[in-house]
Amino acid sequence: MTRVPVITGPRVAALRKELGVSQSAFAAFLNVSVQTVQTWEQGRAPVQGIALRTLVWMREDVAYFRAKLAG
Repeated sequence: MTRVPVITGPRVAALRKELGVSQSAFAAFLNVSVQTVQTWEQGRAPVQGIALRTLVWMREDVAYFRAKLAG
């Protein structure tokens, strides 16, 4: 069984900033609310499910997702 890593609030915020997008654009891309992104970034709730897997993928290929989010 593959273990999915935990992504902490500061890591979510750092990834979003590395991608060069606002909380609003990040939320829209992940199909979640801005409030959800804020909650993750503040560490008040863990990232779970498909959003967690997507963030792991985004961390692995930041350049690809930066390009996707830019255009």
